[in-house]
Amino acid sequence: MPLPRLRTFTLTLPAVAAFGVQLSWAFGPAGSGGLRMWLLLIAGIGSGLSLVLGRLPGAHPLPLSALAIAVPVVFWLTVLEYALTVTKPTALPLLLTLDAALVHTALALLVVREKADTGTFQRVLQKMTVVAATIALITSAAEFVLLRQHPLNLYAPQADDPSFGPCMVADATGRSVAVPGFRGRFMHHEFPGIRVEINAWGLRDDPREAEAPDADTLSILVLGDSFVFGVGVEHDEALDELLEARSSEFTDRRVLAYDAGIPGYGTIHERQRLAELAERVRPEVVLLGFYEGNDLDDNWTGEGLWGGVEDVSLHRQTKASLVERAREDARNRRRIGTYLEDALGVPFWERRSALAQQTRIFRRLTELGLLPPDPRVNDLMNLCLLREAPPVVEELRDACIRQLVAIKEDATRIGARLIVFLIPAQVQVDQERFETFVHSQLEHDPGEFSRTAFHQELLRRLEASGIEVVDTLPALEAETLAGRSSYHPEGHWNARGHSVAASLIIERLKRVDKR
Repeated sequence: MPLPRLRTFTLTLPAVAAFGVQLSWAFGPAGSGGLRMWLLLIAGIGSGLSLVLGRLPGAHPLPLSALAIAVPVVFWLTVLEYALTVTKPTALPLLLTLDAALVHTALALLVVREKADTGTFQRVLQKMTVVAATIALITSAAEFVLLRQHPLNLYAPQADDPSFGPCMVADATGRSVAVPGFRGRFMHHEFPGIRVEINAWGLRDDPREAEAPDADTLSILVLGDSFVFGVGVEHDEALDELLEARSSEFTDRRVLAYDAGIPGYGTIHERQRLAELAERVRPEVVLLGFYEGNDLDDNWTGEGLWGGVEDVSLHRQTKASLVERAREDARNRRRIGTYLEDALGVPFWERRSALAQQTRIFRRLTELGLLPPDPRVNDLMNLCLLREAPPVVEELRDACIRQLVAIKEDATRIGARLIVFLIPAQVQVDQERFETFVHSQLEHDPGEFSRTAFHQELLRRLEASGIEVVDTLPALEAETLAGRSSYHPEGHWNARGHSVAASLIIERLKRVDKR
């Protein structure tokens, strides 16, 4: 291709196109933020320079090299911004954009060489660009292949038979339910290969336990989220199985403990779950695991409350602010500025890159001391760790307590006893992890945070509401202080965590009358 035509395709057309698109977006719904103004400015200058480049005499290589870099960058950032409106904001669009921009830059550097006094600088820059483009191409290809083989959601079990479908699907109300007959395994790098089997009742339980208990059997229904489901442990290490295996410690009857935990459930879902299973399971005891890390906000989604249940009784203003915050967060993840800012942090790659997840590169760097431990918790947990709880935390906490009181009333009507066992987040148990978290919160004074204040207030209010509570925090703290962590690094209980909880619950179950 003749050099003037190559210049048109590598510099002039991309610069003019980027300028026109960015200008139209600046006056449209996308708005005109700081990044938009910079992209407009660079695209405008690039358009002007590329149009007159053919008439320029020989020039210093530095400004022309800057032009050859700036135009491809602005053009492909514009392409990326559009791509984020039609595809998921994972790492792959960024890697593909980087690769395209580097190849484009290499061609642009070739074009401007005719107008520059070619020297060592430009030759080295061009070679570096080619090498970087090659590395980016290999990385993009690896990301694409791994993304086809491994889901980004490492908590979604992979079926033994890929044609079977997912482990969890949404029912008519939008709730997640486990698919009966699913057989598969977790792919998470902290507990790879752990088996997941769903019985005929949609429970992660023994297939033989999809049966109603007889009159001589003590039936225990265990409700909860991913902790109760047993994410991170084999089924025989999970709480329900430990209660069955150690049943002689609290009763002389046969025990069936039904694992009704589903990842992502909150108290609203657990109340619905009790209503669905009560007739079949006929429980004498209902155990409910309340995870302080996210159960407060698992009762609502970006589109409103789960299943249309309105008796959560949040104030209208609070509900509106939470829903709007969720929608705004979703929009921000697709905005080019937020997306690029997120990409500068480790969490972006750990959550959105199959290559980073499967190679465990950041975990290995942390183990080598080259990266600090990741102290992040979810946004609402950040607020829960403040010594003075903000109104949104109080609203959600009180709404959950009202739901638990309603669950107790439901359990009483079917002749069952409700026991709530609190599951603190790892940051509430581990003082070192808590201090790392506090030091990462630059917008707050360290004294504004408390590791246990939210937990203690929740415990006090539950007991004041007549809820029978098993507090696992002291025992989990003791295990941590003894150097025996009860959590996987990612945050779920390991086998020790389930064992600690089982021991505490067994002590409470010793009060169950023996027949």
